[in-house]
Order: sequence, then structure tokens, then C-alpha cells
Amino acid sequence: MHAFWPRMRHSSSATAESMKAQRERWEKRLKGLQRFLEEARAYQKSKWAKRPDFRSDVRFEAMLPVLEKRLPLFIHALGVVEIQNALQFVEAHDLEAVLVSGQDVARLTDLIKARDIPVILSTVQELPLRRWEPYDSAMRVPAKLAAAGIPFCIANGSGSSGSSSARNLPYLAAAAVGSGFSPAEALKAITLYPARILGVGDQLGSLEPGKLATLMITDGHPLEITTNVQRAFIAGREIDLASKHTQLYEKYLEKQRRREKRPQ
Repeated sequence: MHAFWPRMRHSSSATAESMKAQRERWEKRLKGLQRFLEEARAYQKSKWAKRPDFRSDVRFEAMLPVLEKRLPLFIHALGVVEIQNALQFVEAHDLEAVLVSGQDVARLTDLIKARDIPVILSTVQELPLRRWEPYDSAMRVPAKLAAAGIPFCIANGSGSSGSSSARNLPYLAAAAVGSGFSPAEALKAITLYPARILGVGDQLGSLEPGKLATLMITDGHPLEITTNVQRAFIAGREIDLASKHTQLYEKYLEKQRRREKRPQ
């Protein structure tokens, strides 16, 4: 279950009138979210009480695992103000949560640690948010979270391009290594730690007896850009690594071979 926190900052070019409109817009969204949670709680109590006038509602049924803490709420909040408000909301409604955020989590490590909320870090290779910040401020965040003892993992961004850029995930972790993050921890941040955060750490994320044997075999360190995946397995079964990329590679490699065989 995902909740996307509204942006609670005015744009730098906003006029007084547009600032008022922006504030009204985000306040309306937050009131709607608050009202929805209250209605879901009321639905939960009504169902528990087995009231004769109770009617099932698929929207609120989907919320029951979240309200009962059987599923976490993945709450997306990027800026400092948004993160603070989102965590206050989570605490007020007594929810299990996972924070999906960017580089500003490094400015709130004490708060996040105190709330014991894991983080999915969605931005590692990104420009600084403020003019005075160092060029690698986003790349330094993993090391800061690790030093603060906050459980987290590294993601390959968010939105529609997330899945298509999954192949770049090892390089995001490697960028953090270049800014003070441990190579061993960087590898765990894209394998074991996300499995734990998603509740499947007993099945995936590491090579241990009893797990699902989902793994890959490479010809070098997985975080190196020159490394190639040789074989891959999902739940113990080898998968075909052929793709349009490998087909084009073989096609033009064969074309080059034929050209070399031609008499000079």
C-alpha cells in the first residue's frame, strides 16, 4: 500500500496568489488522506462489531492489513518538511511504515532512527538539492544512514522509468561506495536489505540453506560496470538471459566474422 505525500513547499517564482493556491491544494489532499484513514478505522470497528447494517467496501477491505499492521504503508516523501509531516501522520495513526525518499533523509537521521522506520533510498545519482551542498551529496547518503544505524536499501529511482532502468541498480550502489560506503554493505543494500524491508528476507537476498536459490553468476564483482552476468537462477531454475541486446550483439558479431573471412 503506497501513499504519496504532497509537496509542501512553494516554488521560488510563486506569487502570493499562487502560494495561497498551492497551500490550499496540499491542505486539501492531506485532509482527504486524514478523512480516508478515519473512515477506514470506523469500517474496521464496524466489521469487528459485526453490526447488522455492516456493508463490505473493497476500498476499506484493502486497508485492513495496513491498519492491523500486517502490511506496511510505503509512504513516499522527499523534502524535509514532507518527511517530518509524513512521520507524524504515521505515528498519529499507529501504522507500520517504510519511508521511500531521497537525499533529504540524511538531514533527519535522528528522527527516522527514533521512529524505527526503514528507508528505501530512491535517489543516489542525483544533483544536490541546494546550491551550497557538495556535488556528491546524494551519493553520501547511504554512508550516513549506515552510520546512523537506520535499516535501508537502495532503489533505482521511482516512477514509470523504474523498471526499465533496473539494470543500473548495481552502479547506483557503486556510486555510494565512491563516497564512503562499504562495498560489502553496498551489495547488501541491493540484495539482502531490500528483501528484509519487503518481508521476504527469509527467502531471498542471500545464499543460505533453506532460501529460494535466486542468484546470479558473474565474471567479476557485481558492482563493477565491466562485469557481465553469465548465468541467473530464480527459485533454483536457470533462466534464459537472451534479450534484444544479446540478439543484436550476436547478429553484428556474426556480421563482423563474415567480413573478416572475405578474401582480401
